Amino acid sequence: LPNLDQNSEKITTQVFKTEVLSYSLGRIVILAYARREKVNNQGTKLYNQEVEVNLVKVGEEWKVDRVEWK
Repeated sequence: LPNLDQNSEKITTQVFKTEVLSYSLGRIVILAYARREKVNNQGTKLYNQEVEVNLVKVGEEWKVDRVEWK
C-alpha cells in the first residue's frame, strides 16, 4: 500500500479515574475517564475522553461486552 506511513496514526490512552455506574450479579457498567494522545502526520493532540465499558461474568471471568466512547 503506497504512502501507508503518511496516513497512519497512533493513539495512546491512559485511564486516570473510574466510576461504577451499575452492578448486578453478572453485569457491571463502568465509566472510565481517559487522557488520550493522538499522533499523526498533522502533529500531536492531547485530549480527555470518557468511555463506558460493559462487562459480563462468564464463569469465573469478567468479559468485555460493549465499549462506547463518549
